[in-house]
Amino acid sequence: MAGKKLHCLFGIKDDLHEFAEAAINTLPLCAMNAPLTWCQDFGSVQAGILHRDDNFQIELIVVQPNVWIPEHVHPGTDTIEYPISGHVRFVINGQALFDGYDDDRFLSFSKGKGVRINQGDVHAGQTLPMGAMFLSIQRWDTKQPDHIGNNWVGAGVSDTHHKIIEGLR
Repeated sequence: MAGKKLHCLFGIKDDLHEFAEAAINTLPLCAMNAPLTWCQDFGSVQAGILHRDDNFQIELIVVQPNVWIPEHVHPGTDTIEYPISGHVRFVINGQALFDGYDDDRFLSFSKGKGVRINQGDVHAGQTLPMGAMFLSIQRWDTKQPDHIGNNWVGAGVSDTHHKIIEGLR
């Protein structure tokens, strides 16, 4: 049986895409087996590192309902954001994805589609009224992988997050 193809907006067929597709098809969550110390509370966003393989990482991101994620970049990190439940209305480099779609149509159209965000892409987003849960499938080029929320240039999503990123500078 062939694996599920990863449909990804702004997709680039490279090693990150191949890793993401293989992960979605072959890595059951119980096999990822990351220690609980890899969980981070960013206020309105919680994150847990599920799997790491050299410079690749999979992080579970849970965002509360109706949260605005301000414009930011992740230096040296490319990601594919793959929805599990709910969704984020992304704005990437000033382009609102699925602008003009009502929430039901947006959810129907975007279900099962990843969104590629490259390290130079300025991006932001808004969660829908049910919030969002997604896998952030990452390739780190310039340093050891960490929580994606710690590798953040821009305003934080909450006071808690702002204090964390200020403390890392």
